[in-house]
Order: sequence, then structure tokens, then C-alpha cells
Amino acid sequence: FSNGPWHLQRLAKISLIKDNRALAQMCITALSKTILFRRWAKRYQALLDNPATVNSDSLLSHYPSTMPNKDFIVNPQYPAIDIETIMLNDHDNKMAFDYAMADYMLSFRLGALVYNFSRMHNFYPQTIPRHYQEAALVFIRTSGENRTNLSGFNIDHEIVAQFTDFLNILKQHQNNAFIAKRELEKKYGNTYWFYSLYFNPQMQNAASSDKAGLQ
Repeated sequence: FSNGPWHLQRLAKISLIKDNRALAQMCITALSKTILFRRWAKRYQALLDNPATVNSDSLLSHYPSTMPNKDFIVNPQYPAIDIETIMLNDHDNKMAFDYAMADYMLSFRLGALVYNFSRMHNFYPQTIPRHYQEAALVFIRTSGENRTNLSGFNIDHEIVAQFTDFLNILKQHQNNAFIAKRELEKKYGNTYWFYSLYFNPQMQNAASSDKAGLQ
């Protein structure tokens, strides 16, 4: 266990939330003896002395709603596994859900993302976030499954039209992503389509081969 100041701060906060006053006091006392964290310790000592004021702290009042409802062994090397464990144990944890969806997109596991659309109603009852829709279109395009089940959600017509334009620009450049990059980045650099095309490891390897051939 590391007793660095940042670890002690985190442990003090957790102890306050769980009403472990003895452990919270130990951490706060240790931090009160430092120069850099003395002011922080004074602030949290006041919360410890008056538990009724804990909810006045925006972070401490927010944490309980996002805490897992079951203990599990944390795997620091594979945080995505921890996120999925939290999702299994706490179906209403929106933060864990969004982290998991982001991980699916960043790691190009779009099948898992689309599969979890069935849980989207719990957090986005009206419409799903734009980048989730963009990722779903990439999945439909690359998987060839035109009848992909989006659990009752529809992709916005505007987003579909922009994706069509994205593909047309690529087609105008003979589907050469290396040549089309400047134009695509100007119009769609903030989309998941651009990310999936230029930051996918398979695409990067192909781009490296193209560059080598031009030399």
C-alpha cells in the first residue's frame, strides 16, 4: 500500500463516504502535517467533524450514486474488465456504461457496442449520443449486416447523410485514405468515422505500406 499524499486523499474521501471515521481521521491527520496538503486537510477535517455537511461537497455527494454495489478484485492492467464487472453488478451505473461504450469504440469492438444498445434506454431514452450513432454506422458498414438490431433506436437522418458524404469523398479519391485524409479531416475530423479510418491499427499499417510505396 502506498501512503503518498494522493493515495491518502483518495482513501480519506472513500472513508468519509463509507463513514469509516477512524481511517478518514488517520489520513487527514497525516496530510495536515504536510505543507502542500494542509489546506486540503483542514477542509476535510471540517467535513469529518460535522458529517451532516458531507453532502455539501459536490464530489462526495456524487460518488455514492456511482459506487459498485458489490466488491470485486480490481485488475489495474485491464481496467475494461473492471468496468464490465461494475456494469454486471450495477445496471443503473451510467458512468460505467459510458466508460464501457467508449472503450468499445476506442478498441474497435463495435459488435459489443451495438449489443449494449439494449441497455441504452436506461440512460438515453430519447436519442443516443452522436458518436454512438456514428460507431453503429461503421459497424453496419463493415459487418455487412444491414438489418442490425439497434434495440428500437434509429440513426438520425442527418448523421446518415453525413456518413454517405464521408464515403463519397473517400470514393472520389479511389478509396485511398492517405490521399483523402486532408479533405476528410477538414469536414469530418471530429467524427468517429475519421477516428476509425485513421487510428485503426489495420488502417495505420496499410497507410505505412502506401507511404513506403511512394518513396
